[in-house]
Amino acid sequence: MKGEVKVIILGEKVKELRKNKRFSQKQLAEGICTQVTISKIENHNSIPTMNILSKLCERLDVDIHDICINEGDSNENYAIFQQVDQLCDLFQYKEAYEILKIKLNEERLSTLHEKKMYFYLMGKILLMGFNDIEEALHYLNLELIVDRSERVDFTDVLVSNTIGVAYHLKEETNKAKIYFEQSIRELEKIANIDLKNLDKILLIYFNTAKFYSDIGDYQEAVTLCETGIQMAESEKTTSQLDKLYYEKAFNEAMNGQLAEAKKGYFIAMAFAIMNQNDVIIEIIKKNMHKFKLTFDELFI
Repeated sequence: MKGEVKVIILGEKVKELRKNKRFSQKQLAEGICTQVTISKIENHNSIPTMNILSKLCERLDVDIHDICINEGDSNENYAIFQQVDQLCDLFQYKEAYEILKIKLNEERLSTLHEKKMYFYLMGKILLMGFNDIEEALHYLNLELIVDRSERVDFTDVLVSNTIGVAYHLKEETNKAKIYFEQSIRELEKIANIDLKNLDKILLIYFNTAKFYSDIGDYQEAVTLCETGIQMAESEKTTSQLDKLYYEKAFNEAMNGQLAEAKKGYFIAMAFAIMNQNDVIIEIIKKNMHKFKLTFDELFI
């Protein structure tokens, strides 16, 4: 039919999502289709019926646009977003910005998901890399007005939390609190955690805990850190544990819980050394001096 848009399924993306959920092909297929169908999707980009595709997306806890693109889009935009996101994780914001501006623009974005990713990444880069709060909020708010009639996805959570960070930097506490709380609520609505997003999820808890610490709600900060720590430990990752443990220890110390804080600082120091995070190590040393704490008694 003239004008019909052909859909291409991203088989490698399906495989990645399946493995993140720790499903075998047989487990993913159970009650939906055959294991052969899953193999054809992952290895040959074979498109199943819409009924099967919808059920697989539901089991993987993703939307169809997360694993499908339109013919003509190829996989180029997806690859660019992945590259830019990885550069942001390495704090290489200038390079990330140049790639996003040169290789992508609003006119080249064909799906809601691509638009949301573009606005989120642009806002994050401008905020964290260039400290341009107003321009960052412009892009982040553009993501907010993209159609959210369907369920909240992880990009929405990231945007809410990043807006919270932006308003916190502007010292607009009431607005910051609204968006930090919104990000936690939205995160709790996502039934299954995609392990590839775990590092960012832990940062959401850290960012939110830091906000509550700064406004003097130390117990709420401790609770948020504990949630992040439990999540990290259950998934056997050390990522972000140095930050979460030191933030928890600081708030315990501010609450007068010095024995608990001392243990927390010790654990945070161990993870910071393991992760070669010199910034955290120096912060812990300063905090220990501030609260007149030492590790000596822990070894008696």
